[in-house]
Amino acid sequence: MLKQVVLSGILAIVWCLFHNSFDINTFSLGFILALIIIFLLRRSYFEQHFMVRLLLVVKLILKFLVEVLKANIAVLKLIYRPKLDLEPGIIDYPLRVKTDFQIVLLANMITLTPGTLSIDISPDKKHLYIHCLHIDEIEQSKQDIQNNLENPILAISGQTSKKESVHA
Repeated sequence: MLKQVVLSGILAIVWCLFHNSFDINTFSLGFILALIIIFLLRRSYFEQHFMVRLLLVVKLILKFLVEVLKANIAVLKLIYRPKLDLEPGIIDYPLRVKTDFQIVLLANMITLTPGTLSIDISPDKKHLYIHCLHIDEIEQSKQDIQNNLENPILAISGQTSKKESVHA
């Protein structure tokens, strides 16, 4: 990723040399054109283009905000019911993320979502234990976590999100 930014900067400087102008507008235009050129030639690179990764980060943030909004509405519905019939429980979620950063990111996103709390990670880092305020469908909850949080994290890191089932 750093290579692509440096290459964009070098191409922008070359652009300025061709135009014999080193003002911010010429450099900015050269930098933007360099980004477009590098993006168009991305298949010749082995790594993911940093703009694609940036878009995936924005997509993850938006998905997370939607999940927080949906969870807030679900918790409000639970609280304002005439009869408070909660079925709390702990879910054993099998992890597909591997690095410590990915695991911590996923666990924190789950904890920040109302009605859920990441409790612990197994010693082998293959399972995350999640406390849920109300469990209706355990498998559906696992699928939601996988599709809306874990798969985007894997996509950002360049790992392909396998269409595995989360059934443990």
